[in-house]
Amino acid sequence: MQIHTTAIIRDRGQLTIPLKIRRQLNWLTPNCVVTLTVTKDKKILVSPYVATAK
Repeated sequence: MQIHTTAIIRDRGQLTIPLKIRRQLNWLTPNCVVTLTVTKDKKILVSPYVATAK
């Protein structure tokens, strides 16, 4: 399922992810840790953080 919506980046770089997207992703909860990736075509991907064993 693909959802398209808009949001605003606030003064301190804060982005609120719209409710209709948060409802679709059970891992997207308050205070969750995420990984941000910038792609070659200058898009930002937000993924759940996965700890790796060292």
